[in-house]
Amino acid sequence: MLNAPWTKRLRRFVIPVIAAASCSLSVAHAQVVAEVDDLDGIELAPGEQIIKSVDGASGLPVPMFDAQTNQPIVGSGAAGPGRGHGHDGHVHGGHGGHVAHPGCNSCGGTGGNFGCFGGCEPGCYFRAEGLFMRRTGDERLTLSQAFTLDEFDHEWGTRLTYGQTIDCVDGFEATYTGGFRWDLSGQRGNPAGAAPGDPPGTLGTLITSALAPNQVNVDVFDTGNNVFQRQTYNAQYDSFELNRTSSGWDVVRLLYGIRYIDYSEDYRFSVIDNATGPNQIGFLASDVDNDLIGGQVGIDMGYPLGQRLWSMLRARGGVFVNLTDSTFQFNNDSTTEVFNFDEDSTIAGLIEFGGTLRYQIGERLSVSGGYELWYLANVATAPGQFTSVMSPLVGSAVDDSDDVFMHGAVFGAELNF
Repeated sequence: MLNAPWTKRLRRFVIPVIAAASCSLSVAHAQVVAEVDDLDGIELAPGEQIIKSVDGASGLPVPMFDAQTNQPIVGSGAAGPGRGHGHDGHVHGGHGGHVAHPGCNSCGGTGGNFGCFGGCEPGCYFRAEGLFMRRTGDERLTLSQAFTLDEFDHEWGTRLTYGQTIDCVDGFEATYTGGFRWDLSGQRGNPAGAAPGDPPGTLGTLITSALAPNQVNVDVFDTGNNVFQRQTYNAQYDSFELNRTSSGWDVVRLLYGIRYIDYSEDYRFSVIDNATGPNQIGFLASDVDNDLIGGQVGIDMGYPLGQRLWSMLRARGGVFVNLTDSTFQFNNDSTTEVFNFDEDSTIAGLIEFGGTLRYQIGERLSVSGGYELWYLANVATAPGQFTSVMSPLVGSAVDDSDDVFMHGAVFGAELNF
C-alpha cells in the first residue's frame, strides 16, 4: 500500500514543499524569490547566485541544486535564460565547489516532474560513525556497606549506514548501531579472618531476610564479618534498522521503517564469609534482556553555514513491543535459596535527538562531528528486579518500567558513489 501510485505522488509533492520552506529560510540570502528584470544594484557575495525560484509553467518551487549529487543547477531550463548569475557557479544550499551535473541540465517540468526530482540517476552512500556514549542512571549502586559502584564511563560504539537512492526523492537505507558495553566493578578485601581461628572480617552488606513465612537463609551476607566482597554491573546495546527515505534537495530528509533493539544488563554481588565457617560463599545475580521490535520515523534537516559547512539536525522516534525476560538467583553458601525466571511484553518508546556540523571535503566525501541524546522508555534493568530484602518472591515478576538515558559525542564520514 505504501508504494501505491497515489502515495508516491503525495510524497513527491509533500517533500519538495517541506524542502522549499526549509530552503527559503536557510538560503534566503543567496536567492531572489521571484524573477527580476534588472540585476543592476544587487550585490552578490563570492559564490552566490540568483536563480529563478518558481517554475512559471507549474507554479512549483524550482530546486536550487541537485539532491542526488548536491551540485548547483546551472544553465538549466528551470533557472531561466540569463537568470543564473554568480562568480564561480556556487549556490548556498549545496555543498559548494561542485560543477553542474550534466544530467540535471535538462530538468524542469517534463513528465510531471519539476526541478531534478525523478530525473536523477540512482546512487549510493556509506556513512561510518564512531559514538562515544555514556549510559546514565543507577549511579552509586551497591548492596555492600563498605563501598559503592561508580558511574558508567563513556564507551565507544559504532553506527554504520548504507543507503541507496532510487531517484532524487525515494530511497532505502540500512543502519547498524552498537558494540556498546558499559562495565562497572569494585571489590573490597579484609585480611582478618582469612584462616580458621583468626578474628573474622568486618565487611557488611545491606541484605536481610524477609519475615516468616517468606524467610530465606542469608547468614553469609548478614553477619557483618565478610572477608571479601565484589560487585559488577554491565549493560550492552545493539540496534538494526531498515528505512524508506524521502529526500528534498539535501535540506530535509524524512524516513520511516522498522527497527530492532537489543538492550541487556547483568548485576553480580559475591561475598566470602568466615564467621559461620571457613570460606562460606554467597552469590546474587540479576540478568535482564530487552528485545524491542517496532517502527520508527525520523527527520534530518540541514542549514548552510557556508559553501562547504552545514549544521545538521537529526531526530528519531519509535514505538516498540518490548519482549523482556529476567533471571534472578540468590545463593547462600552451597544452597540456592531463590531462583526465579519471568517473561513479559510491554510497549516501549525511543527518542533520539542530535546536532552535528558537516564539512564537505570534495564532491563525494564529507566529515562530521556533533552530540546526541538517546532515551529508552519502559525497559527492564538488572537492579530494578530486586531489593535488599530476600524472599522466595524476589525476581518472580519482571519489572520493565524503567527508563534508560544515553548521551555522547559522534564523529563520522560519508562517501557518496
